[in-house]
Amino acid sequence: MNHQEVRPRREQGMALIITLVFMLILTIISFSGLQSGITQSRMASNQQDYNAAFQNAEAALRAGEEDVKDADILDLPTSQGACQCSPVGASDNFCVNKIRDLSPIIDANGERLRILYCVRAMGIGNSSSSRVMLESRFVKIEGI
Repeated sequence: MNHQEVRPRREQGMALIITLVFMLILTIISFSGLQSGITQSRMASNQQDYNAAFQNAEAALRAGEEDVKDADILDLPTSQGACQCSPVGASDNFCVNKIRDLSPIIDANGERLRILYCVRAMGIGNSSSSRVMLESRFVKIEGI
Protein backbone atom coordinates (compact mmCIF):
# COMPACT_ATOMS: atom_id res chain seq x y z
CA MET A 1 0.00 0.00 0.00
CA ASN A 2 0.92 3.40 -0.70
CA HIS A 3 0.99 5.56 2.34
CA GLN A 4 1.20 9.21 1.98
CA GLU A 5 2.40 11.21 4.78
CA VAL A 6 -0.22 13.63 6.06
CA ARG A 7 1.33 16.89 6.91
CA PRO A 8 -0.64 19.31 9.06
CA ARG A 9 -1.35 22.56 7.33
CA ARG A 10 0.29 25.54 8.75
CA GLU A 11 -2.19 27.52 10.83
CA GLN A 12 -2.49 31.19 9.96
CA GLY A 13 -3.92 32.29 13.35
CA MET A 14 -6.98 33.92 11.81
CA ALA A 15 -9.38 32.28 14.27
CA LEU A 16 -7.38 33.70 17.15
CA ILE A 17 -7.44 37.23 15.73
CA ILE A 18 -11.21 37.10 15.07
CA THR A 19 -11.84 35.79 18.59
CA LEU A 20 -9.72 38.54 20.16
CA VAL A 21 -11.49 41.27 18.14
CA PHE A 22 -14.88 39.81 19.12
CA MET A 23 -13.87 39.72 22.81
CA LEU A 24 -12.65 43.34 22.58
CA ILE A 25 -16.02 44.42 21.15
CA LEU A 26 -17.89 42.56 23.91
CA THR A 27 -15.68 44.19 26.56
CA ILE A 28 -16.36 47.68 25.17
CA ILE A 29 -20.12 47.02 25.10
CA SER A 30 -20.00 45.69 28.68
CA PHE A 31 -18.15 48.75 30.00
CA SER A 32 -20.53 51.04 28.15
CA GLY A 33 -23.53 49.31 29.73
CA LEU A 34 -21.91 49.46 33.15
CA GLN A 35 -21.22 53.19 32.79
CA SER A 36 -24.81 53.80 31.67
CA GLY A 37 -26.14 51.90 34.69
CA ILE A 38 -23.96 53.89 37.09
CA THR A 39 -25.11 57.19 35.53
CA GLN A 40 -28.78 56.21 35.75
CA SER A 41 -28.32 55.17 39.39
CA ARG A 42 -26.77 58.56 40.23
CA MET A 43 -29.57 60.40 38.43
CA ALA A 44 -32.23 58.45 40.33
CA SER A 45 -30.46 59.13 43.63
CA ASN A 46 -30.22 62.86 42.88
CA GLN A 47 -33.90 63.01 41.93
CA GLN A 48 -34.86 61.23 45.16
CA ASP A 49 -32.70 63.67 47.13
CA TYR A 50 -34.32 66.67 45.39
CA ASN A 51 -37.81 65.29 46.08
CA ALA A 52 -37.01 64.92 49.79
CA ALA A 53 -35.69 68.50 49.92
CA PHE A 54 -38.77 69.80 48.11
CA GLN A 55 -41.13 68.00 50.49
CA ASN A 56 -39.23 69.35 53.51
CA ALA A 57 -39.38 72.89 52.11
CA GLU A 58 -43.07 72.57 51.37
CA ALA A 59 -43.79 71.36 54.91
CA ALA A 60 -41.78 74.27 56.36
CA LEU A 61 -43.63 76.71 54.10
CA ARG A 62 -46.98 75.43 55.31
CA ALA A 63 -45.78 75.71 58.93
CA GLY A 64 -44.76 79.33 58.28
CA GLU A 65 -48.13 80.13 56.74
CA GLU A 66 -49.86 78.57 59.74
CA ASP A 67 -47.76 80.73 62.07
CA VAL A 68 -48.86 83.85 60.18
CA LYS A 69 -52.46 82.69 60.13
CA ASP A 70 -52.56 81.91 63.86
CA ALA A 71 -50.62 84.93 65.12
CA ASP A 72 -52.05 88.25 66.19
CA ILE A 73 -51.38 90.81 63.48
CA LEU A 74 -49.35 92.98 65.86
CA ASP A 75 -47.11 90.07 66.95
CA LEU A 76 -45.80 89.40 63.46
CA PRO A 77 -42.50 90.79 62.17
CA THR A 78 -42.61 94.35 60.92
CA SER A 79 -39.42 94.52 58.86
CA GLN A 80 -40.50 95.78 55.48
CA GLY A 81 -39.00 95.29 52.07
CA ALA A 82 -38.06 92.31 49.99
CA CYS A 83 -38.62 88.81 51.31
CA GLN A 84 -35.30 88.11 52.96
CA CYS A 85 -34.73 85.60 55.72
CA SER A 86 -33.44 87.48 58.71
CA PRO A 87 -33.39 86.96 62.46
CA VAL A 88 -36.69 88.86 62.65
CA GLY A 89 -39.40 86.23 62.37
CA ALA A 90 -36.94 83.45 61.60
CA SER A 91 -37.60 79.88 62.62
CA ASP A 92 -35.78 76.62 62.03
CA ASN A 93 -36.76 76.21 58.39
CA PHE A 94 -38.78 79.29 57.48
CA CYS A 95 -38.90 83.03 57.92
CA VAL A 96 -41.65 85.61 57.72
CA ASN A 97 -41.27 89.22 56.57
CA LYS A 98 -43.81 91.98 56.19
CA ILE A 99 -43.87 93.24 52.61
CA ARG A 100 -46.36 96.08 52.85
CA ASP A 101 -49.68 97.26 54.21
CA LEU A 102 -52.61 96.82 51.88
CA SER A 103 -55.70 98.98 51.81
CA PRO A 104 -57.93 98.12 54.78
CA ILE A 105 -61.19 96.29 54.25
CA ILE A 106 -64.47 97.52 55.59
CA ASP A 107 -67.09 94.99 56.61
CA ALA A 108 -69.70 94.45 59.33
CA ASN A 109 -66.91 94.44 61.94
CA GLY A 110 -65.61 97.83 60.80
CA GLU A 111 -62.31 98.69 59.20
CA ARG A 112 -59.69 95.95 59.42
CA LEU A 113 -56.01 96.00 58.54
CA ARG A 114 -54.63 93.86 55.73
CA ILE A 115 -50.92 93.15 55.58
CA LEU A 116 -49.02 91.24 52.91
CA TYR A 117 -46.38 88.90 54.30
CA CYS A 118 -43.72 86.87 52.60
CA VAL A 119 -43.06 83.38 53.91
CA ARG A 120 -39.84 81.75 52.73
CA ALA A 121 -38.83 78.19 53.56
CA MET A 122 -35.79 76.06 52.90
CA GLY A 123 -35.75 72.29 52.74
CA ILE A 124 -32.68 70.10 52.86
CA GLY A 125 -32.67 66.66 51.27
CA ASN A 126 -30.94 63.49 52.37
CA SER A 127 -27.58 65.10 51.62
CA SER A 128 -26.71 68.62 52.71
CA SER A 129 -25.85 69.60 49.14
CA SER A 130 -29.48 69.26 48.07
CA ARG A 131 -31.48 72.36 49.03
CA VAL A 132 -34.80 73.78 47.86
CA MET A 133 -36.07 77.28 48.63
CA LEU A 134 -39.80 78.05 48.37
CA GLU A 135 -41.61 81.33 48.85
CA SER A 136 -45.24 82.32 49.20
CA ARG A 137 -47.15 85.54 49.74
CA PHE A 138 -49.74 85.58 52.49
CA VAL A 139 -52.33 88.26 53.32
CA LYS A 140 -53.15 88.55 57.00
CA ILE A 141 -56.40 90.28 57.90
CA GLU A 142 -56.77 91.66 61.39
CA GLY A 143 -59.15 89.58 63.48
CA ILE A 144 -59.11 86.53 61.21
